[in-house]
This record gives sequence, structure tokens and C-alpha cells, in this order.
Amino acid sequence: MFFKQSKNPSVTPQELNRVIQNLNAQRELVERQLQDGSISQKMGQEEMQRLSSLVGAYNDNLMSALDAQQATSTPGV
Repeated sequence: MFFKQSKNPSVTPQELNRVIQNLNAQRELVERQLQDGSISQKMGQEEMQRLSSLVGAYNDNLMSALDAQQATSTPGV
């Protein structure tokens, strides 16, 4: 899924955006689980860190995909 070097990724920006939205929904779920005590503080913090890292990586990939899409759809530039 990480295609930073690829100029024409097979994954669309829309798909990446959906993944980011799902990861953010997972973060909200972890926050609720922390509040209601269904997961430990340590496990919740680890999961939040993991999800934040994934969101950051997917945002980077989204920007790369948008740049690639713009470069291929802008003739004469």
C-alpha cells in the first residue's frame, strides 16, 4: 500500500481517503473504549499511537497520489 516511489499508483486518492476515514473511526472507537474502561490505558495509548502513525503514512501517500494524478491530468505543464 505504500507506493511513494510509484508515479502511477493503482490505488486511487479516493480509496486512500476512505482508509484514512476508517482509521479515524477506529481512533474514535479506541477513545470510547478508554473512557468506558473496556481496554487498558497502556493498550489504548499503544493503539492510538499505531493508528496515528498509519494515518500519517496514508496522508503522505494520499498527497503523493494527488500529486501524481495532477501531473498526469495537467497537459502542457
